[in-house]
Formats: sequence, C-alpha cells, structure tokens
Amino acid sequence: FASSCVPVASLTTRSKKVQDSQLDAKKRIHTLTKNRDRVQRALSASEDKVSEVTEELDAVKREAQNFDKRKADLEKKIEAIDHALANDPKLQVDAEATKEASNEKRKKAAEARAINEQISDIEQDLKDPQSKMAHLADKVKLIGSKRFKRVQALEKIGNPNAGSMAKWVQEGKRSNAFKGRVWGPLAAEVDIRPGKYARLYSNYLEQHVPRHLWGAYVTEEEADRDRLIAQMKQLQHKATVIRYTGDTGAPLDRKGPPDAFAADGVACTLDQVFEAPSIVKHVLQDNANITNAYCADDRVNWEQVSQGRTPVDGVLAKGVRCLFTPQSRIIQKGSNYNAQSISKEVNQIRPARIFTEVSSAAEEAALKKDLAQLKEGCAELEGKLAEYKERRKKVEREEAQARKLQEALTKVHRERSTKEAQRRAAESKLAQMEPLNIERAEQEADAKLAKLATKQAEQALQLVGIVKEHMAALSAYDGAQLEKLELETHLDAAKEAKKTAQARMEKAESLQLELKAILQKEKANLKELQEIATAECELTDDLREKFASLPDTADDCKEAIAEGKRKADAVVLSNPDALAEYQRRTKEIKVLERKTKDSQASYEAAKAEMDKIRSEWLPILRALVQRISDAYATNFARIGCCGEVRLEEAGDDYEQYAVAIFVKFRDNEKLVRLTSQRQSGGERSVSTMLYLLSLQSLTATPFRVVDEINQGMDPNNERKIHQLLCRAATAKGTPQCFVLTPKLLADLEYNDAVTVMCIFNGPWIADIAQDFSNQGFRKRIRAAA
Repeated sequence: FASSCVPVASLTTRSKKVQDSQLDAKKRIHTLTKNRDRVQRALSASEDKVSEVTEELDAVKREAQNFDKRKADLEKKIEAIDHALANDPKLQVDAEATKEASNEKRKKAAEARAINEQISDIEQDLKDPQSKMAHLADKVKLIGSKRFKRVQALEKIGNPNAGSMAKWVQEGKRSNAFKGRVWGPLAAEVDIRPGKYARLYSNYLEQHVPRHLWGAYVTEEEADRDRLIAQMKQLQHKATVIRYTGDTGAPLDRKGPPDAFAADGVACTLDQVFEAPSIVKHVLQDNANITNAYCADDRVNWEQVSQGRTPVDGVLAKGVRCLFTPQSRIIQKGSNYNAQSISKEVNQIRPARIFTEVSSAAEEAALKKDLAQLKEGCAELEGKLAEYKERRKKVEREEAQARKLQEALTKVHRERSTKEAQRRAAESKLAQMEPLNIERAEQEADAKLAKLATKQAEQALQLVGIVKEHMAALSAYDGAQLEKLELETHLDAAKEAKKTAQARMEKAESLQLELKAILQKEKANLKELQEIATAECELTDDLREKFASLPDTADDCKEAIAEGKRKADAVVLSNPDALAEYQRRTKEIKVLERKTKDSQASYEAAKAEMDKIRSEWLPILRALVQRISDAYATNFARIGCCGEVRLEEAGDDYEQYAVAIFVKFRDNEKLVRLTSQRQSGGERSVSTMLYLLSLQSLTATPFRVVDEINQGMDPNNERKIHQLLCRAATAKGTPQCFVLTPKLLADLEYNDAVTVMCIFNGPWIADIAQDFSNQGFRKRIRAAA
C-alpha cells in the first residue's frame, strides 16, 4: 500500500507546480490586460484632446467673425441707458423728499412707541383694581348666598373651620376630584319651605336634629369619605362624614299619614317643612326620625286646660311620640321594662341659630361701597386707555402713509441704481473687448497638435509591446493547461490503484479488530475468575509470589489448581469449621454491603420525593400567609398602627413551623412579636380581632360569633374596630356574624345590614317572662287556630 502511495504523491506535487505556474501566467495576463487598457485609455484621451484643440480654434474663428456686431450692440445699450437716466421721470430721484419721508416715518414710529408705553402703563395700573374688583364682586355674591350664610352660622355656633372645609369641598366638586357625589354641610343642603310658619318650623327642625348633623357631610363612595376625613384632620375640623349606601329613591319610613292629626291642629310632620336632596332626607330620617315628629302651629292654644287636659294631651293620647308646639317640644317615652309606664320630656322651643341666616348687611354694604369706588377708578383709567388707543390708531395710520411714501421714493432710487449698474457693466465689457488674432491662434493650435501627435506615437509603441507580452503570457498559460490535463489523467489512475490497496488494508484492520475483541473477552473472563478467587481467599504477598511462579498456559494452571486442592484437603485444622465460617462471613459482608447501598438509594429517593411534595405546598402556604399579612397590614393602617403576619419556617422539622404576628402601636417602637408578656390586654384584643378580620376572605363558614372582643380596648380603638367589623361583616358574599358584648359605646356607626338586639334584664324580667311562658304560648296558638 505504501508503495502505491508514492506515484500519487509525486503526481500531486507535479500537478501543484503546474497549477502554480498556470496561476503565475494568469496573474501576468491580468496585469498586462490592465496596462493595455490604461494605455488605450490614454491614447483615447489624446485623441479627445486633439478634437478639443480643433474645436477651440474653430470657436476663435467664429468669435472673430461676431466681434464687430457685439461691440455695436454694447454701444447701443449704453446710449439707451444714458437716454433713460436723463429723460425717464420714473428714474428721477428727489433726495430731499426721500429724506423728509424717512424723518416723518421715524417721528411717527417714536410717537407710536410713546403712546404704547402710556397704554401699557395704564393697563398695568388697571390690573390690580380689576383683580380686586372681581374678588369683591365674588365676595358680595357669596355673602348674599344661602350656603355662605349657613356655613357662617355653623362657624358662629362652634365650628370655626366650617367655612374652610365647605370651600374645599366646593372646589373639589368643580374640579371633579371626587369619585361620587358629595353633599354637605347638611345645613347648606336644606331649604325651609316659605310660608307663614317658616320661622316657627325652622325652630322645630333645628332643635329636633342633633347639632353635629348640621355640619356633617354625606358621600356615595368610601374613597370620598376617607378623603374628607383626611382633610378634616388637616384642617383640625371636627365633623361627621356619612357614607350612605341605602336606596335614596325609596319613600321615608313613617307610621301614619302626615296629616293624620290635621283636625287637631297638627299640620304636618317635620320632613314636610323643608326641601333637600333625597339622600339628605334619608340621612336625617335615619338619625333623627323626622317623619314621626309632628309640627303644630299657633291656630290652637296648646296650653289651654279643659277638663284637666290640654290639646297636647289629646294628640299624645292618639299615639304621637314627638310633638312640636310654638312653646314646647314634647317627647313621650315608654319603659323598656313596663309597658304601662310612660314618661314625658318637655323642652322649651329655642330660636333657631342656623336657619335664621346670620346678618351680614353691614359687611355687604361696605363691600359694595369699596366695589363702587374701584369701579369708578377703573372707569376713569379705562377712559384714558380708550383715548390713548384712539390716538395710537391715528398715529399708526400716519406712520403707514409715511412708510408708503418712503418705499415709493426708495423704489425710484433702487431702479435708477440698477440702470447705472447696467451701464457700468456694459462699459467695462466694452473696454475689455479686443480684436482677435486668428494667425496667432492657428500657430498655437498647430504647436499643441504636434505635441499631441508625438505623445500618441509613444503610446502606440507602448501598446504594441504590451500586446506582444500578453500573447506570450497566453501561450505559457495554454501550455500549463495542457500539462495539467495530462497530469490529472495519470493522477486519476494512481488514485484508483490507491483505492484498491486501501480496501485490502481495511479488510486486514477488520480482522485485527476481531482478534482484539476475542482478546478483551478472554481478559474479562480472566478478571472475573480472578475476582472469584479473591473472594474465596485473600491475596497475600506469599500468594503473589506463588502466582508469579505458576505456569502461563491454561492446562498447566488447571493441573496446579488440582494439586493445590489435594494439598489443602490433606491439611488437618484444630477447628474444622474455621474455613467454612470464614467463607460464610465473607458472603454475609458482601450481602450487607449490597443492602447498605440499596438503603442509601431508598433514602435518597424518599428525600427527593419529600422535597418535591414540599415544593408543591410550601409556596402555596407562603402566598396564603402573605395575603393574610397584606390584609392585616391594611386593617392596622386604618387604625393608625402597623401589623404584619409572618411564616416561621424550620427546614425539615415541620413541627416547628409557626405563624407569628408582629405589631407596633406607637411611633417610637419597632415591630415586635405579639405575646402575652409585652402587649396589654386591649392591644392583644385589637390585634386578635384584626387578624380574624384578615381571615374573612380566606375561609368559608355559615356564620361567625365574636364574644366580648371589645372588652379591655380603649374607646378610640373600640370605635375603629367596630367600624371595621361592620364593614367586613356586611360586605357582599360574607356569612352572618354575631357580636356578643355586655355594652357598646354611644354613637357608633351602623348600616342597614346591622341589627342591634338588646337582651332584657332587671327586676321586671320575671313579669315579662310570664308573657312568654309555654302555657301562654299554647293558648295563643289555640286561639289563632
């Protein structure tokens, strides 16, 4: 095979040399082609230069023929321009008139600037009075409005910041800053119906409704309510903010028709004496029960006694619980423990302080006087301003006329200058004209052509040499190409011979691989037998020496093994079972090692399975605790404190996993763990209740019971917790919630979904219980049947 490779290598080397020679010839041909093209381009350029010189000579000859005609044309043009400059009235410049027009224009422009400065000064002087006048006009309008008077009245009776709060709300309404509608203060939303008894009814209404309600605000959206509360804190203004969620289109609840006692002199109920938005009436009804407060006028003498009774007693006997007369308000109450016990509360009618409108006539008159003075001053300035503006118009017209005249005179001057410039150009051109020397031009052209002819001859000779070299290079290239083809034929034959030899070599290599495989197999068998032998008996140094002395052939080895067994059987031991025990223990050790490996694999598999299961539930648990923590932090923020819920993890020790609560009730503290040793009982109650509220959206139950959660809380926290509990328990989709407590704070906020149930107790409970005995219940059932 090696000998067959020699011709191939030799032929390949010769072929490579021929290719290199052919490549050199090709490069030489390429270089000569470029030189030939360059010389041809130079020769072509010389021919173009000859044509150019010939054309220049022809142009000079033509120009010489036109010289006299062009000279005569220029002289005629100069003569025409001189005639126009001397005789054309449009080209006659009046320098004095131009100067006067320019001075007049500058004078009028300066006068216009002075007038503009005067106008600017007057307008600047007008800004402050006009601003004050607009402010006073708004103030006069505001003083005359009902809302302003009501808000002023609220400030008079103890709400010093009522005006600032009302102004902020009105600005928010105008800028659409609220998400829903906002009403308030309620006193500004109420209009007493006009009539003979309007003043009397306003006394009734103001005395019946709690005073804090007149300064209250009503919202549709929770976000607007929170925003109003935040603004009140900023203004240090104390007022109630009510978010009304009921049906404002529903009629007001009443026990009977409002004119049920008209025959007795009771004209109407309190809800009929005023006009207000529906939601305002519903709020007043919910908080003051205005539909069950009856209004009497002075057509009846309510204090006249007849047969030991007054007209008031007659009306109250018909079931009226609240009655207003011109002199008194009478409220009739029944006992919670004895139905037969009825008490009366009589209060004298007080004059209204809100609905009588606070008098502001003096302030309004003073403002109107100031406004009139400002108007008078502004009118005087506006008159001057109009006068100056009229003068400015006149001056601007005069300035425009002067500018127009100046532009006309300037145009004449510009046209004359143009004509003069044309004359100078023609004279210059005429002066530069000289008769052409045709003979000299021909001599110069002949000299240029002779030089070009010599250059062309040199270029032609250079081109001939390049063409000869190019032909020689082409001949060398073709010879190399023929030799290359011959070598490629011999090379193909050599490669075929090499391919045959390579096939024989591959067959020999395959046989070699088979023999190597047999050798490896025998080595593996030998190693297996060696391991069996090692398991049967430990290989010591003595045994190694003996193995080294053993024969190398298999037959000799078998014979030596048989001889060794015979010698071993001939050995007499003191313990005949020692060898068997040794072999048994060796096998047990191997079995235990295999079991250890199997147990380790089982442990790894179980641990991997446990990690997989933990990766499934631990992220869910973390997310759940995070949701609880977010809700907990939100609830804590609503009471002005901080809270957080954390999941304490312990790796694989799942018994140590825990949910911890961290709270902060004071600004100078950090978040600390909720324990029975650090926080007070009230703080623990607040924390526990807020944690339970945070769980509401995560658990589903038919109902919930909260027992005495408010015990130990301070009033502020108790009020906030009650508000959060009402909101959470009455939200859509939440279960029923029972709150058990022995007492609650006064004036807590409730909504329509909350029912308050009071359990009777006291010394009369026994009498009331008799009405609910089993025997009495059965009697009522039989009577109903």
